[in-house]
This record gives sequence, C-alpha cells and structure tokens, in this order.
Amino acid sequence: MWVLLLEDYWSTDFIGLEPGQASSGSPVDVPDDVIFRLAITDAVIVNAFVLIPAFLISRYKLSSEQVATIQAELAVLRDQT
Repeated sequence: MWVLLLEDYWSTDFIGLEPGQASSGSPVDVPDDVIFRLAITDAVIVNAFVLIPAFLISRYKLSSEQVATIQAELAVLRDQT
C-alpha cells in the first residue's frame, strides 16, 4: 500500500507527470524536465533500493560448517517424526 502512495507522490509531485499525460499523445508532448526527473527517479532513486538488500546480505554470516550442522540437526528431527 505504501508503495502505491510513494509512487503517486513521485509521479505527480516530484516528476511532474500528470495522470494520463504519457499516454495521451506523442512523447513530444512530455516536457524535457519531466523526462529528466523520470530518468533520475528510475536510474538513481529506484536502483538505490538495491543497496538495502545488499547491505543485509553482507551482514549475513553463515559458514558451510554451520550449514552442515543445521542440516544434521534437521535430519535428526525428521527421523524422530
């Protein structure tokens, strides 16, 4: 839900793209500054969200020994049921 609200803010307030403006005519009808803000939003801001999962994955420490231990414990639990 919050993504839709954020998208609405980006498209109307930040980018300046009014609803139906992009599909109402030729691409020439869209002002250059709107195209520039759309490019910034798509290329920089949206791709910055890739850094959040990359940071979280970098903090995830799990060695192959730990995986083997967990798998062995799970096998024991499976055998008990």
